[in-house]
Formats: sequence, C-alpha cells, structure tokens
Amino acid sequence: MARSENVIDIWPENSGAAEVFLAMASQWQRVVSISGAWWSPPRHSDLQAAMHMLGVRRSDRSRLFAEIRAMFDACLEIMNAAH
Repeated sequence: MARSENVIDIWPENSGAAEVFLAMASQWQRVVSISGAWWSPPRHSDLQAAMHMLGVRRSDRSRLFAEIRAMFDACLEIMNAAH
C-alpha cells in the first residue's frame, strides 16, 4: 500500500500533545491591523477546554500545555515569517 504524503509518524510519547494540537487546528486566528497582518495562536482557555473535552488527565495537563505551546511557537515562527 502506498503511503500518503499527508501521513506523519508520531512517537507514542508525543501522541497526547499531537492529538490536542490537531484538535486546535480551527482555533488559529488571523489578526489584521493598520500595521499588518499576522497569525495568533489559539487562546489558552481554548487549549484548556480542548484538553478537558478530549479527556486528558489533570496530571498530564501541565506537561501537555508546555509541549503544545512549544508547537504553537514553532508554527508561529514559520507562519508569520511568510508574510
């Protein structure tokens, strides 16, 4: 079976952060002002709500929050550099 170009491998220890990150895909916002336009990451409250809705254990939330924020930062660097 041919592998799709849209498939990525995720290490098991990163699966929780990846699941929450992907669930947040529709929460990115495009900010437009007189000084330009840029991408803004999902709000922290939305991230907390997504973790709750996905059933992430409370004991894992702080670790996942930090991992997902790092993912947001990496995306922002790429997304905002293009504009």
